Amino acid sequence: ATGDDPGDADLLRRYEQQRLPDNGAMLLAMDAFKRGFGSTAAPWRWARNLGLDAADRSGPLKQAVMRRAMGFG
Repeated sequence: ATGDDPGDADLLRRYEQQRLPDNGAMLLAMDAFKRGFGSTAAPWRWARNLGLDAADRSGPLKQAVMRRAMGFG
């Protein structure tokens, strides 16, 4: 609410609880990227390239993912 102390412990706990699902999803996504891009094995390279190509061609899906990643979705 307007006028709340941004350092209030209850307010911060509520914010933390609201952000937890998005933060968890982002953590899983970043871990998947790390694993996927960290491997030089041929099957991983093939899957990575296929996934990136599909994502690049996806149009509206690509825009939705980018908006979400920027915190707008």
